[in-house]
Amino acid sequence: MNRSVFKAAVFISVPLLLVGCGGTKSVSNPVPPPVTVREVAIIAVPRAISVSGVLEAGIEVELGFEVGGRIKEMPLHEGQAVRQGQVLATLDATDLKHALAIAEAKLGEIEAEHGRLSRLYAKGSLTRHDFGRIESALAEARANAEILRDQVAHTVLRSTLDGIVSHRRVEKGTVVAPGLPVVAIIAVDHIKAAVAVPESDISAVALGQEAEVEIPALGGQLFSGRVEGIQPVAAVLSRTFKVTIGLDNPEGVLRPGTVAMARIQVDGEARSATVPGQAILTTPEGRPFVYRMQGDGTSVSRRPVTVGGLQGVEVVVTEGLEAGDIVVIGGQHRLSDGSVVSVVTETP
Repeated sequence: MNRSVFKAAVFISVPLLLVGCGGTKSVSNPVPPPVTVREVAIIAVPRAISVSGVLEAGIEVELGFEVGGRIKEMPLHEGQAVRQGQVLATLDATDLKHALAIAEAKLGEIEAEHGRLSRLYAKGSLTRHDFGRIESALAEARANAEILRDQVAHTVLRSTLDGIVSHRRVEKGTVVAPGLPVVAIIAVDHIKAAVAVPESDISAVALGQEAEVEIPALGGQLFSGRVEGIQPVAAVLSRTFKVTIGLDNPEGVLRPGTVAMARIQVDGEARSATVPGQAILTTPEGRPFVYRMQGDGTSVSRRPVTVGGLQGVEVVVTEGLEAGDIVVIGGQHRLSDGSVVSVVTETP
């Protein structure tokens, strides 16, 4: 074969070979994940004010002895639970018990003398004046003995309520005066959430209104309560009013000083978006979001939202969604911001 002809044949064969090889390739496009969507519902919900604060003790009492003396025993420590009537501390009652023994012995002597003179008086052998003197002495002896009995009894300090020891004001061996605070007890069966309400909202708050209190330290657990107090004067710097919400705490899980988030139900209604609960996802930091359909109808965007509670089986979204928005309610766990999707079902 002519050398030039051979070269031409090679050059022609190579492109044909490449074309033939290219024809065997197949390009596969990824299939968009199927999702279920629903349009956001807009409903009228009771108006609520969202505020924050801390838990406070419902009742705190400072207890002290009614008599003075040196503290002999003080067995309880801060944080310990106590029951009503439980002993909190005792005084050294040695001197008082000695005085009581003397007074009771004297009382016994006077009672015996009173009995003897009573028989004489009944027979007319004793004047009314003389009998009156022994009766006065008997009354005085009885009073003295009763006073000392009370003083001895008051050397034992007992709790006046069920609660927790919040403070020990003194220690064992301290000499205390009557009425000096020795122990502080807080009741824990009823707790108050003290929240700060802005001056722009305080006019809508009233005693008895229902409130929902969330405790972040308890994993967002919710507790129901009512407004029990409204401070009449605003704080100078923050221009907020202290409002207290009463919460029953029979299990004792609520502790004073814990951060609280509250929603106070006030008069009136507000229009809010609602979505099914499964539409709400959370970031690793715990921030809620949804996947909202983009305007092209084929892709989604991740939308941060603010959740405001439940309305029946629906979740109220106070921020982040508007009327007409369409959110993914099924299949969203496989998505990311900007994912292309295939809508297989649209729930009405």
